[in-house]
Order: sequence, then structure tokens, then C-alpha cells
Amino acid sequence: MRKSMIFGALLAATLCGCSEDYTNWAKPQGREEDAPNKLSVAVTSLKEAIDLGAADGKAVVKLFEGIKINASANDSVKQPNSYKVAINGTDKVLSVTNDGETETEFLRLVIGELTGYKNEVRDVNSYVISEYRDEGGTALVKSEPFKLSIKMPAIPEQWSVIIGGNLSPMSKIVGNSVYEDPYYRVLTNDPAKTEWYVMGGENKYGVNQKTEGEGKIVLGDETVGSLEKDGNKLILIDVHKRNFEVIEMPKMMLLRSNAPDWQPSEQFCFTEQKGKYVGFMPLTGDFKFETEDQITWGGAMDALVENGGYIPLPAEGPGFYQVVVDLQNKKCELNKIVDGSHFIGLIGSATPKGWDAGTPMTYDANEGCWILKTTLTDGELKIRMDKDWTDYNNWGVQSNNNLQTLTIGGGNIPVKAGDYTIKFWPGASSLAALQLIPTPKN
Repeated sequence: MRKSMIFGALLAATLCGCSEDYTNWAKPQGREEDAPNKLSVAVTSLKEAIDLGAADGKAVVKLFEGIKINASANDSVKQPNSYKVAINGTDKVLSVTNDGETETEFLRLVIGELTGYKNEVRDVNSYVISEYRDEGGTALVKSEPFKLSIKMPAIPEQWSVIIGGNLSPMSKIVGNSVYEDPYYRVLTNDPAKTEWYVMGGENKYGVNQKTEGEGKIVLGDETVGSLEKDGNKLILIDVHKRNFEVIEMPKMMLLRSNAPDWQPSEQFCFTEQKGKYVGFMPLTGDFKFETEDQITWGGAMDALVENGGYIPLPAEGPGFYQVVVDLQNKKCELNKIVDGSHFIGLIGSATPKGWDAGTPMTYDANEGCWILKTTLTDGELKIRMDKDWTDYNNWGVQSNNNLQTLTIGGGNIPVKAGDYTIKFWPGASSLAALQLIPTPKN
């Protein structure tokens, strides 16, 4: 029988390649010649907005109706070696045919990066660059600006993965709109070589694996991914950039509760840290623990027994807790973070107090996260619980530097100077998330 994550209760990413199709437009290296002065470029705009929802899944999309090279009376018309479309006021440039076509997916990524991914029309001023090359160098002729009206595709709110033929719903890391926060995740312990693909609403996305554990999801594609190793894994997708990561996870444990509102989810997972299981979660009722082998542990906090009953909620009452389970010594420790003697804060060279002391964050019950508005300098930071360093009370980045998969005891988080609203969702290793939201400038 298939063993689903979590233990019978919970069913179980970069612009890769885009640099080849749109680039940062630096000042071209080439000779000055007469061609740019004697030739001009006229662009015929489209009459309607480009609907990237209708074009989604198609190889190319048309940016303009046509293009014409004009020459002065005494000069012949020269056809350029290539065309590019530059987004006015930015350094973004896309390759384009003389029929006005460019690659659909790269256009979606460029416009999304510049203007966001909301399903609405936006106008983008652009111009065409005609490039002439010969043995003497390169010359450029730029058109007058023209307007691109582009509507971004709708993004489904519900995402899932089909792993080995079984559907596993994905959960959203942050509770914001999918247009504001793009990350979804699911845990699985399916064996190596199990095939999988992604569903966004009713649309199938194939899995184009670029490197070990990373790649792209492609709308309408029939390719499937293949899990590379046995053991616990976290599948993370970015539904804006359509990237994915498969992250290896340590041994895990699940907290079960008799609270009426309890449902199994990644929030109630523990990961093994140096022989103990560590998790961060809200508790509103009595609880017990379940291992990967589906063995339950309960009874009392200082005397855990196999198949024991629910452990009573501590005297501190409902709240958000750090939970450390020591099966070797058959006991668990609970530390209430909200309205208790413990706190979560920011620490590091980029923070107001440096590495000497943490800056406390405030819990927001509506968002289920800790929030701090502050000014950061160029440097590094970490998230830490309380005033001292332990094996179980601080979070940092993994080698991928992804703020959506912070791990307990991870590396320092590099940041740029600026004013920020910082939001942190605690969790076990790879299940904690951080947002650094720049304060808009007036």
C-alpha cells in the first residue's frame, strides 16, 4: 500500500534560460556609421491588447502588426540582421522577428517582473531596435516609442501535484492573494523514480527538470518529473515564475490534536534536529505525536509512552508554541512564544542592534506571523527566538537562498539597505518562511 505523507493523514524555481531571450541592454559596443542617421524604423501597433491568457501555452505571440524600414531619398533600404523590442525606461530587451513575434513565456516573465502578475491590462511603452552587423561592427536604429497593451493570464488559486497517479493538494505558504504571493508546497515520501506533474486548477503543467531538484513547470506540456531519491521531500513551486524545487527533508513527525479546528498540515510537522524533533505551531487542544512509522506517542509531557493518550494542553493555555520532542528520553518540552516569556526577533549586521541583541517582532494573529517595520542596512540577518543561541531556536537560508524554505540553524540571510515590513512564519526546517517587503517611496 502506498505510504502517503504525512503518515496516512496528510497527502503528500529562476528564470532559467530567459537570459538567452531577453537581456539587460547595455550600451552596444560597435562603430559609429551613417546607417543609424539615414534609416528610420516605423512600427504599426496592434489594435487590441495582447491577451497572454489566450496565448498561454503557445510558443510565440505577436507584439506589433508590422515594421517598415525607411531610408532617405538618396539611400537604399537596408534590412537589419535582427530586431529587438526594448521596454522603455528599463534594461529589458526581447528578441523579435520582423513579423513582430516573440516567445510568449519570456514576455510573460518580463512583464510580470516589471509590472506584477495581476490578471489585468497594463500599458508598457516600448521601441524597436534594428541591429545591423558587418565586419566593421554593429550599428543600431531605434524606432519611435509605441505602446504595448498586455493582459496577464489568470492564475488559479488551487494547485496540486499528481504523484504516482495520486492527487496531493498543495498548501499556500502565505495567506495572501496568489497574485501577491506565489509559493505553494507539498510534502511527500514517495520512492525514487516516482513520476509527478502539476495541476493548476484544471490545467496540467508538465515538469521540465533542468538540474537536480530544480526546473520549470510548463502549461500544457506532457513531460513528467521523476523523484530522484527515496525519503521525505518538499516540492515547492512558484506559480508566477513557474519554477519548482524538490528539497530533501530529514526524518519527520506529526502533531495530532483533539481540537475541533485541527487539520493535518505542514504547520504541525516536526523535523529531526540533532536527535530531537522540533516544530513551531499553534496549539488549542490536547495533543500527541505520530512518527513516520505511524507509531503514536502520548501520555504526559515528561513520560511519553507508545500508543499513549492525548497530552493535556499546558497551563499557559492556547497559543503559539515551540515544541521539542525527545523520544530517546521519552519527554517533550513546550515553550509558549505569544503572550509568554519567549519572543521572536531579528538579529544581524543589517539590523538596528547588530549581532549584539535581537529586535523583537510582534505577532499578528490575523496573518499568523510575526511582523516588524524597520530600517535595514546592507548586511546579513537571521531570525532568532529568545536571547541566546541554541540548536533549535534560529532560522536561516539554505544553499538556495530561498526565503520560503528557511531552515533551523541555517545560514545568514543577505539583505539590501532600505525600509521594510518584515513578516516571518515560524516552522520546522524548510517549512519556515520570510517576506521582506520594501516600504513604497513617496
